[in-house]
Amino acid sequence: MGIPVTMVPICSMAKPVKRLSASLSFDNTALLAASSDDGSIFFFHAVNHTLYKQITAHRGQINKAGFNSAGGLLSKGQGGSRLASVGCDGQLRIWKTEGCIDHATGKAEWDIEEHWCLDVHSSQYNPFAWHPYHRDFLAANMNPGHFQVFDTHRQVALCNIALQGTSPVLECEFAGDESCCCLLVSQNDGTLSAWDYRTGRSLWIARQPSDDKRNDGIVSIQAEHYGEPKAYTVDRSGSVEIWNVAEGRRIQSRNGRMGDYQRLAYDGGNLVHICSDNVGTENAESRVALLDPDSGEVVWSTAFRLALYSVACQGSMVAFADSSGVHLGRIDIA
Repeated sequence: MGIPVTMVPICSMAKPVKRLSASLSFDNTALLAASSDDGSIFFFHAVNHTLYKQITAHRGQINKAGFNSAGGLLSKGQGGSRLASVGCDGQLRIWKTEGCIDHATGKAEWDIEEHWCLDVHSSQYNPFAWHPYHRDFLAANMNPGHFQVFDTHRQVALCNIALQGTSPVLECEFAGDESCCCLLVSQNDGTLSAWDYRTGRSLWIARQPSDDKRNDGIVSIQAEHYGEPKAYTVDRSGSVEIWNVAEGRRIQSRNGRMGDYQRLAYDGGNLVHICSDNVGTENAESRVALLDPDSGEVVWSTAFRLALYSVACQGSMVAFADSSGVHLGRIDIA
């Protein structure tokens, strides 16, 4: 059974930048956000493959940008999505992106404005995560070893989480179903831990098995929020693991290939893994794999002679970013 994935360019970057630094993220209205090393966020219309808007969000590199789970094309004033962005300038910014239909032209339009700004510690890694059910709740790594959960609508802190140890935080993600949702946190020492976001209480701590300490550290986390509470992780060595979130237990583990960049994307149906190696050289290469969400096994894969830095998927659409811009593919399962 063939599963072709065709790379279709959306748009080249408006100006040369070092690379699309942190992340790609879809909202629920076909708006795709891509962050850059120069502090810009680019908003693409994923349906007609055009650059919709570019804003200057930070001074210098953006470490991560991501939408919450809300959205939908509504009438003006009925709300919309939130986009969070965090940069090396030590600021976490919350943006309101309200999408609507212009009934005169039939085209989708978005209003994008800053909603809130918080000071965080300046670091190469400043992960945050949106709550999958409470669309205004955001967990952010505010200081080394310290998380806070915020209600971004009311602009108040709800809970403090003090991690164990001083190892830098690499990534975080909410996981679990609506009745038992927790915050997963990975650290540079190979630790993956789960925390009650309402009380700050530790639920479980697991450590990645590794004989080579250079490979420790989960760098990407994705979660299943509906059905069985599972989480998907990939570490620096390329090992993809599936976790039982309630018990802190590995369900499946698949060895991968070492690479400079490892990223996962999951939308509740498709699980995509990218691995890029020899980044910044003429020998740069990437491998894209579509994985079985139940077993973690490779269903389909292909290679590219370039370095991919980030990936996002929504339905049959999958977006990639390299140094030249954003590319959109489609997953067609025959």
